Amino acid sequence: MQEVHGLQRLKSRQKGLTLVELMVAVAVVGVLLSVGIPSFTNMIDTNRIKGAAETLYANVQRARSESIKRNGDIYVNFSADGSATWVYGVSDLTSCTLSVTDATNAAACAITVDDGDGDNVVHMVTDSDGDGVFDQDLGDRILMRFIDEQYVDVTMALSGFASGTQLVFNGRQGTTRDSDTGIFSTGTVQLTSGNGKRLDVRLSALGQVRICTPDNSVPGYQAC
Repeated sequence: MQEVHGLQRLKSRQKGLTLVELMVAVAVVGVLLSVGIPSFTNMIDTNRIKGAAETLYANVQRARSESIKRNGDIYVNFSADGSATWVYGVSDLTSCTLSVTDATNAAACAITVDDGDGDNVVHMVTDSDGDGVFDQDLGDRILMRFIDEQYVDVTMALSGFASGTQLVFNGRQGTTRDSDTGIFSTGTVQLTSGNGKRLDVRLSALGQVRICTPDNSVPGYQAC
């Protein structure tokens, strides 16, 4: 019986870790963390700036396609001063208020997409109250306002904008010429990540949009 108890105590001692083994395990974990955390942080930083650039690119491209489809001007308005606090919006109206978050507000950065009920501002088919002003189906208004909150520490700055802080797509030509002023709305939106990575979204007078990296800091994109 004493021999059995002795074997049990030996097995119990063998299940534990010695102090040396524990110190080695802690050291290995420390090395893995010191290598893994910076790599993980760098990946997040890269994904944020890529997300901001790709989303902007898609929205500017949509503005251009909408202008061609409607055969009318579509506007992209920016509020960006080089800080990590920025906002931009797409609108089928000459100007919009970027702080408005309600699509049914007449000042909102929004576009009208026909929901199929036969009542929409694009075709302006109804004047129910007889006041000479065509009614707008507010249900057709889609908010097109985009802000920085999903892209922490990504700054936005504007460069070379011919029309202040606005891009204008002309549906008749598919270019960025403002139909009222005749000015080409060319420009560059400069995005910088928290770790200093750079991506530009550049717009040509012909309406072509592209993403490029001015310093080759983000793999997968052509140099500017």
